[in-house]
Amino acid sequence: MKYTATASTLAVVASVATAQSSYGGCSRDQYYGGLNLGSATRESLRTYLGNLLHDTHRGVWPGTNVNEPGVGDTWAALMDLDQGSFPGQVRLLYAQQDVKAIPFAGSRGWTKEQIFPINRGVGVDGIDLNDLHNLRPTTYLSDIVRGDKYFGACGILTPAETCVNPAEGGAEDTCTCNRIYTPPKEVRGDIARALMYMDVRYDGRDDNTLNLRLTDCPFQHERDMAYLSQMITWHKEDPPDDAERARNDKVCGTWQGNRNPFVDYPDIVDILWDPPLPLPAIGERQIYQACELIPTQPPTVEPNQCERLIPGDIYFWLINSKSPQTIGLFNFVEMEGGFKLFMTTNPWDGQQFNTNQGGTVSVSLCLFVCCMNDEQ
Repeated sequence: MKYTATASTLAVVASVATAQSSYGGCSRDQYYGGLNLGSATRESLRTYLGNLLHDTHRGVWPGTNVNEPGVGDTWAALMDLDQGSFPGQVRLLYAQQDVKAIPFAGSRGWTKEQIFPINRGVGVDGIDLNDLHNLRPTTYLSDIVRGDKYFGACGILTPAETCVNPAEGGAEDTCTCNRIYTPPKEVRGDIARALMYMDVRYDGRDDNTLNLRLTDCPFQHERDMAYLSQMITWHKEDPPDDAERARNDKVCGTWQGNRNPFVDYPDIVDILWDPPLPLPAIGERQIYQACELIPTQPPTVEPNQCERLIPGDIYFWLINSKSPQTIGLFNFVEMEGGFKLFMTTNPWDGQQFNTNQGGTVSVSLCLFVCCMNDEQ
């Protein structure tokens, strides 16, 4: 459901930030009181930061306040955190333009961008969906164009002929390809640090969340975001500025209670990850050289009739999602009556179906008719 806020809510929204909770211990020195980078190892630092970010995540806001949209929800938070140059404005992430904060949502307003996208592991029911370190204002056009694409350089990890420059709805230095999106130069470091935060913050311990991963080898697309080497490079080329540090302070002190450590301590990247791999040259193998395919077992764990099937043996010719739900199948091989087919939108991680998204239905087939048999 989408909501459109009108100008009548502007006065209310303007006072939201001062009306919300104030979280203690949010100064940088207080927040990282137990941090000792001098003796930190990769494992110990990741464990320390993961626990800290989890335990101090005290503010959880709904995506939309259904009773009063724009008050006490993530819309209100973004209007406070990502203000434009003048009061009553928000700054759009990919267009790098200021627009009116009201209206939001609806056909005439701005929307929210999940930097680590839903289709790459962020769930629809978990605390990660509305994590403010991962949310920024954007337009519906930019949201559609970016979609769930990886962040990286156009024309290198994807064929150059698939790229559009600038990306529709984006700033002049943006670009989009069939699976890559290049954001504006001035926010590339901000985006990299948001993804790094999500990698460390979410390890699957919270309900309806997965162990998110920022990687150069996104072979498990249901929880992997890319490209790590490019993000490390952008992180160093575009270090945190005063505006990003101020946003980090406000996310912790006013809205959520935790901080992004990559804004506070940029050098911890060198402890948590190896140096960035070189990008492949244009025209070379379109993958980082260190990546090799990860073998996984198919979802079928016990021998059954599916093992005899190959692509093209069974066709779906009808799917009706309205009640009553209807699924039409057409088989080109003989199957036994009572064969049960499972369909799911939950991603397979190589060992099991994840359950933080989508759902699963089963269909019992009373009779399969062999259409290749002329006598039937």
